Amino acid sequence: NEYRTVVLYFMDQDDALAVHGEMKQMENMAKQDLRITCFSLGKALRQAGNLGNGLPTGSPPDELTGEMKTPQEGGTLRYKVVPPKRQLYYAARCIGKERVGLFNGNPAEDAQMAVFGNAAIESQNLMRRREKRERKTSQKFSPMQLQNLHMNGYTGIPVFYAPEMKRVPPLLKRVLTGTKHEVPLFFNYEDMVDAWDKLRQCNAKNPIPE
Repeated sequence: NEYRTVVLYFMDQDDALAVHGEMKQMENMAKQDLRITCFSLGKALRQAGNLGNGLPTGSPPDELTGEMKTPQEGGTLRYKVVPPKRQLYYAARCIGKERVGLFNGNPAEDAQMAVFGNAAIESQNLMRRREKRERKTSQKFSPMQLQNLHMNGYTGIPVFYAPEMKRVPPLLKRVLTGTKHEVPLFFNYEDMVDAWDKLRQCNAKNPIPE
C-alpha cells in the first residue's frame, strides 16, 4: 500500500522541524504532545530495513486468537529514513545523481524538486512508479540510468566522495587488513568541501585540483 502509515527518521534537523511545524498546524494534532527525538543511524537503518509489514508496535495481540493486529489496525509499523533535501540538492548537480533516484534529464529540475521538499519528491516518485507499471512502450535511458533503473521512482540517501581524497589508515590496520588507503564518505556535501580545502592547504607543494 503506497499510502500506509510510516515512521520517519530525518537526517536533517531542519527537515524534521519543518514537518513538526506542519503537523502542529493540523486541527486534530494541535493539542498533541509532538516532540523531536534523536536516535543513532544504526538503529534507524535496522528498523528501516524491516520491510513487508514492518515491526510490531507493542500493541497487544487479540485476546481470543492470539494473532497480531494488522498494519491497518496499528499492530505493526514501517520505518523510513528520509534523505535530507539540502543534500539532494547538491547530489542533483553531481555525477551519478541517478544512483539516488534523480532521473530528470536536466539536473536543474532535480535540484528544484529537492528544494520543494520531501512531499514533492514523494509525489514525483509515486507518479514514476505508476508510469513504470502502466508503460507499454520502452523508454530511452542514458547508460547511467540503465545501471540504476531500480532507483527510478525511489529516493536514496546521497553520500559524497572525491576519488582523489584518500587517507592512510593506522599501521596496525594496514597490516591486519592489507588496506593501504581509505576513501572517506560524507553525508554532508559541505563537510566534503571543507575536507578537500584542508587537504589542498596541507599539500601546497603537490597541487591538488579545485
